[in-house]
Amino acid sequence: MKKIAKTLSFMLAVIICLCTMLCVSPLAAENTVKKAEITKICAKSSSIKIVWNRVPQAETYTVYRWSVGSDEGEKVRRTKKTYFFDKDIIPGEEYYYSIAYKSGDKEFFGEIKSFCFLYAPKIKSVRKTGDGIKICWGKVSSADSYIVYRISADGSYKKIATLKGADTLSYTDKKVKDCAEYRYALRSAKGGYKSAYSTESEKAAFIRAPKIISVKNSPKGVTVTWQKNTAPTSYYIYRKTGSGKWKKAGEVPRSKNKFIDKKAAYGKICTYKLRAVKNGETSLYSEALRLRALDPKKPAIALTWDDGPYTPVTNKILDCLEKYNGRATFFVVGSRVGTYKDCIKREAALGCEIGCHTYSHANLTRLSSQEIKKEINSSVKEIEKYSGGQKVRLVRAPGGAVNDKVKSAVNYPLINWSVDTLDWQHRTTSKTVANIKKNAKDGSIVLMHDLYYATGDAAVEIIPWLTSKGYQLVTVSELFELKGVNAQKGSLYTHG
Repeated sequence: MKKIAKTLSFMLAVIICLCTMLCVSPLAAENTVKKAEITKICAKSSSIKIVWNRVPQAETYTVYRWSVGSDEGEKVRRTKKTYFFDKDIIPGEEYYYSIAYKSGDKEFFGEIKSFCFLYAPKIKSVRKTGDGIKICWGKVSSADSYIVYRISADGSYKKIATLKGADTLSYTDKKVKDCAEYRYALRSAKGGYKSAYSTESEKAAFIRAPKIISVKNSPKGVTVTWQKNTAPTSYYIYRKTGSGKWKKAGEVPRSKNKFIDKKAAYGKICTYKLRAVKNGETSLYSEALRLRALDPKKPAIALTWDDGPYTPVTNKILDCLEKYNGRATFFVVGSRVGTYKDCIKREAALGCEIGCHTYSHANLTRLSSQEIKKEINSSVKEIEKYSGGQKVRLVRAPGGAVNDKVKSAVNYPLINWSVDTLDWQHRTTSKTVANIKKNAKDGSIVLMHDLYYATGDAAVEIIPWLTSKGYQLVTVSELFELKGVNAQKGSLYTHG
């Protein structure tokens, strides 16, 4: 209320002042004489521009200015022109203007109009983001909001956002088309007053980053696939080996959404990401996906262990796998996971695959469909608590017992084996080793159990032997990728 009263008092003082200058009473202030009325008042780069209409009988015009709280108008310019740039101003201060001219011994005033000068924002950067184009600018003293404009191809300005708050200094334009170029301008504002437009930004091209679907080993090499988009002209594929630097691995036209990398460093962790390209402009990088690159020309064997985990044996196996850069698949019993969760964490961290071997090691053929699902789901839930984000992809039924009912109830591929070491029966290191040496071959899935010390000792012997024979020691899923096996839920597999 005090602010309103102050403003009313100020306006009344201005009216009385004008009436005094005209030597008339307030009631007689309105007359039929043509006045010089302000037709436009706006901010320029460092001044307030005032424009008014021409009055035929006026030889010159006088620009009067009042500051807030001032009772007496200040003559700031006498001119024959019908415009004036007021540079003697303080940014953020509100000013009142009126244009007067003399006719005879009387001076006639036009209507009073107010304006507050603000500097235009200075654009710091315009750059593409994952979902649009982000504009950043510097703070303008006294501004309480900012207005963002998109500049059309014909040079016109379209307001796309008004942002409240003096410290709101960025905006992301998400309503942009893929592979299109845009320019922007800004204005600062305060209480309805607006600055001049900022200098136009440089052009920024928005190109949507590709979305990778998968990075897999395949019979031809590491295969990278992504969602197809017809807007770019091509795609760049980048590869990083281990903790090394990113290098361009290839380029494919937009008609394709697959790249086969035949020059990956086999046996090492390779990470891939993409960029979409058009007219020399590139998108941001896609999400990066990684895998252990495998040689499609070398033989591969999937060693598997059931019934664990069991710390003394499981860790012994993992130590040896890590030493020889091998991977394997562990089909674990859900009820044991909580007790041996550190083993699960280590298996996942090493890059081994963790499969489901039911929750209680039940014979699934003797259960109802509902009971089968409960055994599987309970085990999967327990495993994924500790697997570091790795999802369960495979199931092995205890004893390999599978019938049509089991196939219908299990929502995962079912994995049996092509080489049974019978380690659970004889529990002898030498027999386990001899069985593998005699029967294992390219594409084999080998069955063992990480409950027995003799099996742990056999692993320490067989892992380096297979490696020396040129075998890649892989997970079951890696074996399927290498051999081109598209494993389906409810189907039973015994080899790659």
